[in-house]
Amino acid sequence: MNENAATHHYHLITGEVFFHMKEKEQEVSAVRLNGIVFDEGKKLPVRLISRSHQILQLNFKRSYPDENIVIDDVVLFGFSYLGEFTAEEFHKEPEGMKTTPVMPPQTQTTSDTPNNSEAKLKVVPKLILEEAVAKAGGN
Repeated sequence: MNENAATHHYHLITGEVFFHMKEKEQEVSAVRLNGIVFDEGKKLPVRLISRSHQILQLNFKRSYPDENIVIDDVVLFGFSYLGEFTAEEFHKEPEGMKTTPVMPPQTQTTSDTPNNSEAKLKVVPKLILEEAVAKAGGN
């Protein structure tokens, strides 16, 4: 490890993104997501809280790219301090750990009626920390 490498303080963020389909404004759904935010300091000023909202929305849009989805709100549940690391330390895999490719999150449509225009979106979130870190791209 480079002793002169910059370190950052990492936080795991958790929250829910509330959304609806454009044509069904009254049917609001939510998906629980996570992400990573980091900064030079350990504190969480307003700009990092705002960035956390953006990271969760970005993770949502990457997982559910449907243009008919409208995001209504983002609610942050919490921040868990993970520690101070260099980027190399944070992303290093434990020795002996085997990685397995993970399928991206899936969405499925279901219908309670025979008319497909009445299909409802069934959200199947499968985000894991590793994906969230890669997708969030830090701060």
